[in-house]
Amino acid sequence: MAGEHSRDVLKSLVDIDNIHKEICSILKEFSGREVGFFCNVLTIDHLILTIKFYIISWATITDMIAALINKVFDLGFENQDVKLDLVLRNKQVRQSNVSAIFDSTRNMISFGRFKKHRNAVCT
Repeated sequence: MAGEHSRDVLKSLVDIDNIHKEICSILKEFSGREVGFFCNVLTIDHLILTIKFYIISWATITDMIAALINKVFDLGFENQDVKLDLVLRNKQVRQSNVSAIFDSTRNMISFGRFKKHRNAVCT
C-alpha cells in the first residue's frame, strides 16, 4: 500500500472527495444567502454563478473519476488523454463492477451533458 501507485490512487480519492464537498457547498447556495433574521435572498446573478459552478464541478468530478479508474486499473493513459467513455470501454474495466455501476446511473446522470454545458459556460 505504500507504493507510488497506491499514493496516486489515494490522492485521487482525496481530490474527488474535495470536489464532492464543493458540490455539496454549491447546492446549499441554491437556498440563497441569509439577509436579516428570517430572510434568504437569491439574486439572479448569484443563481447564474451558482449554476455555473455546479456544472463545472460536475464535469470536473467526472474527469477525476475517469482519471481514478485509469490509475486503479493501471491503464497507462496520460492524464490529458483520459476520457470517461474511453476508460469505461477498456476490457479490464468492463469485466469489473465499475461498468455496471456507471450503466446503472447513466440514465440518472447525463455525464456527457455536463461536459457540453461546461464548455458552453466557459466560453
